[in-house]
Amino acid sequence: MSSNENMPAPGDAAPVALSPGEPAGDISTLPDWAQAHVAAVTRSAQTWQAQYEKAAPLAQRAAELEEAGKSELQRAQEELMRFRTEAETATDALARLRVARAAGLADEFAERLVGTAPEDLAADAARLAALITPQANTPETVPRRPVEALTPGDRIEPDAVDITDLGVLGKRMFT
Repeated sequence: MSSNENMPAPGDAAPVALSPGEPAGDISTLPDWAQAHVAAVTRSAQTWQAQYEKAAPLAQRAAELEEAGKSELQRAQEELMRFRTEAETATDALARLRVARAAGLADEFAERLVGTAPEDLAADAARLAALITPQANTPETVPRRPVEALTPGDRIEPDAVDITDLGVLGKRMFT
């Protein structure tokens, strides 16, 4: 008898809708074949959990023994590799900083430069500087003196009118 013979046809059983995180509840409402399957999966999970709990301390101890068993040479080689990696990182950061300063960029932009070769870094720094530096020839950035929009009035020669004689001044203003 195959395991498919105990399974109901697709339309026979009503689907059980569970939302994520919702506990499954009582499995006694499930068909017998489903209850058997849930029980088997639960037993299997418990077996694996027990084996994991037994193996975890052993794995930790194995890692400790492996570390203790390393020779002084192996430890020195690992430390040398770590120092080399740190030196390469520092050299790369210094090169980016030098290129950024040469391009007139602030130090904060150095880490944004892309490339590993000095030529690539310089080209990227030039592109970045062109993007963030205001253009000198654009009308928005060129400061201008305000243009006077005054219209000239009647030009009076200072010697032509005697401003102390009110009669002459009145005639000039009202005629």
